[in-house]
Amino acid sequence: MVKHKPSKMSEGQFDIIMSGAQITDGDKTAIKSRFTVRYPQPIRIPDTATECVVSVQAANIWNSVRNITATNNVFRVYVPNASNQLTWYSLLLTPGLYDIDSFASHVTLLMQNEGILMSTQPITVAANYASGKVVLKFAVTGVKVDFTVANSCNAILGFNAQEYGGYAANQTPQNLEAPLSAKFNQYDSLQIHASLVDEGLLLNDKYYQTVGQVPMNAGIGQIVYFSPYNPSRVYANRLVASKLDRVSVWLTTQDGVTEPDLGGEDFSVRFRIEWR
Repeated sequence: MVKHKPSKMSEGQFDIIMSGAQITDGDKTAIKSRFTVRYPQPIRIPDTATECVVSVQAANIWNSVRNITATNNVFRVYVPNASNQLTWYSLLLTPGLYDIDSFASHVTLLMQNEGILMSTQPITVAANYASGKVVLKFAVTGVKVDFTVANSCNAILGFNAQEYGGYAANQTPQNLEAPLSAKFNQYDSLQIHASLVDEGLLLNDKYYQTVGQVPMNAGIGQIVYFSPYNPSRVYANRLVASKLDRVSVWLTTQDGVTEPDLGGEDFSVRFRIEWR
C-alpha cells in the first residue's frame, strides 16, 4: 500500500523552497546529502483542516555522487619498475567522480608517480563505447591486474574479483574486454526524504519518510532538473494545527537509508503543502 493522496487538494496551499547552498555547515552534513532549515516564523496549517499532503514539485540535484571512495579506490598492478623488474603496486585512486576517460588518465598519472617504467605503458584502461564496457590493454609480457584485493575498483570497471593478464611474449599486446558493463553511473535514482511527513511513500515493505524519487538521468557532473508532471501527494496530517519551526530534507540511494556523498555540491527542493 502506498500512502499518498491522489486527488487534488483545493482549500489552501503554499510552496517552500529548501536550498542547501544557503545553509551553514552546522545545519548540513559534510557530504551535503542532508540539511535543516530553521524558520523564525513557524509553518502553520489551520487547525480546521482535516487533511494535509506534501508533494515534491521540483528538485535540482547534481549528478556528482562520488563513484570512487575509500571502499573501491585500489587498482593493483604487476608491472615493470624503473629497473624493468616486474613488481606489485597498489595504486590508490583519489576519491571523486570519474568517467572512463578521467579514470584512465588518473591511472596513467599514478603509474608515472610511482616510477613505473613507462617507455611502453604496460597497462592501459580504455573504453569500448559501443558495448559500454572497459578494456584493459596489456602491452608488456607478464603484467597483471589483481582485482582480488580489499577495496578493489573492479566492480565499477565491470571486472570480476580475480587476476587478469600474465600473458606470454607471443600473446602481447592483448586487449581484454570486461565481462560486465561499467558502472560509472552508480545510481539510477535518488530518494528525497523530509521531516514534513511521518511515514511517506512505502519503499518495498518499509517507510523512510520518502516523499519523492528523482531519476539521475543527467550526465556525470551535470545537474538533474526534476519537475514531475504528476507528483505523489504524501499524507502529512501531523502538520495540522502544529507549529513547525524546522524542516529537514535528505537524499538517499535506492535502499532508502544510505546517504550519498554529493562531491561538494548542494541540492535544492521545492515542496508544496496542501490542505482542506
